[in-house]
Amino acid sequence: MKKLIIPVALLILGTASGIGAGIMTARPTTHTASDDSAPPSPAPAEATTYVPLDEAFVVPILRNGATTSIVVMSLGLEILPADAPKVAPMTPKLRDQFLQVLYDHANTGGFDGMFTAPDVMRQLRNRLRAAASETIGAGVRDILVTDLSRQDY
Repeated sequence: MKKLIIPVALLILGTASGIGAGIMTARPTTHTASDDSAPPSPAPAEATTYVPLDEAFVVPILRNGATTSIVVMSLGLEILPADAPKVAPMTPKLRDQFLQVLYDHANTGGFDGMFTAPDVMRQLRNRLRAAASETIGAGVRDILVTDLSRQDY
């Protein structure tokens, strides 16, 4: 019986210490009448729609005149619903604009090393968004990179 008293006392003491520490470090909560009301609704965001571009973009990476890698990207547009009907008829022009941006990006080393780093991807998206806005209009909100891979040779 004496053998059980010390472990049980330590168990109770440890549990009480843990509960006490939790209570002491917990943030105080205050209840006011405004807590019962519904939280303020956020400002309505501008509705957008997503338009995928059906064909992937293939970008060769050249070094000393030879292809050393190929980058394959699938892209989409986040666009205002009113501008979505403009995408289909403008797809050839849009693809041409995007390919030029992607080739420029490749020629300046954008697909070398850590090509998926946030800063690199942000720069590429900004250039693609500018090209899309020039072609489609101001309704383009963002460029979606839905697939990206690089095959080295």
